[in-house]
Amino acid sequence: MKAEIEKIIHSDEAVQKKVEAAKIEAQNILAGAQQQAKEIIAQKENELAALRKEELESILSEARSKAQGVLEETDRYLERLRDKKKKHLEELMNDLLKEVIGS
Repeated sequence: MKAEIEKIIHSDEAVQKKVEAAKIEAQNILAGAQQQAKEIIAQKENELAALRKEELESILSEARSKAQGVLEETDRYLERLRDKKKKHLEELMNDLLKEVIGS
């Protein structure tokens, strides 16, 4: 009977050692998984930052291009206004000269 009790005690101790080993292994697996998760998150954050930067640069480039187009159109409009102003001034001067000379 004593041998059987010792056998049960030894098997109980062996089970406890296996449980402790399994706990340690589970903790190691968990720590590894957490580290992998942190690395994946950091990688994805870097990828997202790169995509944001790329998209922002694209948007800014498009905005600059549109702004340049608006500036060019504005310059053309101002040139047309200057031409009209010059033409009207010439017409007014001619009309004034005709009035002065004709009088």
